[in-house]
Amino acid sequence: MVSSIGNSSSSHSGVWLGMSNRVLWDIYNEKQTAVSMYGPFTSCHEALSVLEEEIFEVRMEIYKKAEKRDAALLYNELIQVGAMALKWAEQIRAGELVNVK
Repeated sequence: MVSSIGNSSSSHSGVWLGMSNRVLWDIYNEKQTAVSMYGPFTSCHEALSVLEEEIFEVRMEIYKKAEKRDAALLYNELIQVGAMALKWAEQIRAGELVNVK
């Protein structure tokens, strides 16, 4: 989990790419942590349920009054959404959840 976020802004594409790479790295690390703790998804129903739970947690942070929102918490929840989507997509691509109906 990421404990803080930076507030860098620049129109230079290298800075944007650097920020994007850091976000993708955070997603990848979160996915690796989830796999080591919980293993692979056992079904698409499980994957969808976990992804929906993470989206719900993003929704709960967004529904707070603006002055009570925590940017670092929101970032972490979004990273978890990305991580669960990545985990699921990798399993689909690997043919591990091929009985998708």
